Formats: sequence, structure tokens, C-alpha cells
Amino acid sequence: DEADMVRRYPVLRDLKRNPRLQESEEFQRGTHSLAWGLHAEALNAWYQSLERKPSFVWCFEDDVGFSGSLETLVDIVKRDCGDADLVTADIKLRPSEAWWWLDVHSTAFAERYGDDVYISREHVQRFSMRFLDRLHVLSLQRVTCWSEALVPTIAHAEGFVV
Repeated sequence: DEADMVRRYPVLRDLKRNPRLQESEEFQRGTHSLAWGLHAEALNAWYQSLERKPSFVWCFEDDVGFSGSLETLVDIVKRDCGDADLVTADIKLRPSEAWWWLDVHSTAFAERYGDDVYISREHVQRFSMRFLDRLHVLSLQRVTCWSEALVPTIAHAEGFVV
């Protein structure tokens, strides 16, 4: 739940007060939690508590439609992407000034990455253990932002295999 995420990652308290986030309809109505836009922390709140961590974790947004064999999808990704740390769509996109979530980031994220920010679609993603662990450490160091930017920016900046 959101309270657990904030306890684990105190930087989220500050991010929750971000003016741009507060201006969004979803947060004004109170219909969405921080997990809606901060997937890395939401995933890691669960993942870091596991005694035995899987090598890869898949994340599907709740509005993804899929027909066919999930096993076939996993096999194709395994064949084509191997041990990539991140599998996601459109990994090399850059945000425009009009992107709503551009300023939803921690001070530490801005200091570390400046304008060298990427975004990606995150309807379906696969994360390696190594990448999730790194995202966890960065969140503890107060380095975070809206996950559509966090995940590809970290992957590019830190040389993860995508």
C-alpha cells in the first residue's frame, strides 16, 4: 500500500507534495495512489521483501489487453532479449516540454541526471534482479521520478542492458 511505500522510501513524501502531481486530475480526485506513477518503488516494496528473488520480474499495467499464450510471449522475449536488464517499449524517447510529468522528480534525480532524461511506455516491462536492486538503492538515496522517466533514464545512464 502507499503508506508502506512511503515508509520504505521517504523521498516519496516530498514527491507527493510536488505541485505538478497535485495539479493532476487523478490526484486531485484522490482516485490514484503514488504506485500509479511510481512503479519502481511499488515493485520494490514487494520485491525487496522476498527471501528468494526471481531473476526477472514482469510488470503489466492493469489496462493491458492481451490475447494468446503468455508463455509464448515470455519465450519470444527470452529468445530475442536474453538476459537484458530491461525490456520495454520505445526506450529511446525524450520527453517534450509539454509532457505532464516532466517536473515530477526529486531534487537528487535532477541533480544527478539534469536534462539527460529518457521516457518509455511502460504498459509491459521486464526487470532483471540487478536492475530492480539498483532502482531500490537509488530510491533510498532519494533519486526518483515518475516511472516513465526513471526506468529508461537509469538504464541509459548506468549502462544496463536494454
